[in-house]
Amino acid sequence: MNLTQLNQRLDQIQSEIIRFQSGRAMQLLNEVGEIRGRVAAFIGAPIGIVPLETLERAAILHAVAVCRNKHAAAEALGIGKTSLYRKLEQYAREAAL
Repeated sequence: MNLTQLNQRLDQIQSEIIRFQSGRAMQLLNEVGEIRGRVAAFIGAPIGIVPLETLERAAILHAVAVCRNKHAAAEALGIGKTSLYRKLEQYAREAAL
């Protein structure tokens, strides 16, 4: 797996956790830990240190998933609506690659 694939898998896992909130959550959280360890090894960072871009992406996708609309998600994140939409467009472009 390359870094982009690992980040995409983390996004999928996070979405599943949000959707299901079940016993599968612990298994998925363990997988997240394993993938984060691989990412850290790949980029040469210590385990437990995640690039800010990865954290930002996870926070934005989580906020969009749990808030009632994108305006509320932007407000919850403390960012402007334009910034939120720009990031979401960027993520969509990256996913299309």
